[in-house]
Amino acid sequence: MMNRILLIFLILMSTCFAGCFEQNNLEKSQEMAEIGFAYIGIDNDKAIEYYEKAIKLNPDDANAISFLGTLYDGEGDREKAYEYLTKALEMEPKNPWMYYNLGLYYLNHDDNMAIGCFEKALRIDPENECCWSQLGYTYYDIGDYTNSKLNFEKAYEINPKDQYSDMIEKCNEGI
Repeated sequence: MMNRILLIFLILMSTCFAGCFEQNNLEKSQEMAEIGFAYIGIDNDKAIEYYEKAIKLNPDDANAISFLGTLYDGEGDREKAYEYLTKALEMEPKNPWMYYNLGLYYLNHDDNMAIGCFEKALRIDPENECCWSQLGYTYYDIGDYTNSKLNFEKAYEINPKDQYSDMIEKCNEGI
């Protein structure tokens, strides 16, 4: 009887310990991701290092994976960038920011793919000012001033900023 009680006690303790360990990993992962975020633009190598640590602690953190992909893209490692960005998108296909980040990846090489990603993000979140403005800039860069203007107008409706009104003026000059 005593052995049975001891066994039950040990099982309960190991279950509690495993749960605490998992929670501790999630908290540490979040902490590593926050430190990584703080390094972005200051020391991207450090940012990458901390995001990699975060992902080791929590391999299901699609946001950390997406940020890591964006960092690799900024460092010129397009292969790793694509790998991480598409993995994050597969993990969270209903998160508009996963499409947005993949769209940013495509900007320098395939404007049509970038536009497609931004449009998919907007189907999920039609009030995403960043996507509307990025579409505006992308259309502007390829010389489609009519579509550029429409997208900047939508971004301006969501958040009236001078930069959007300035871009609307530039689009009017190009039309």
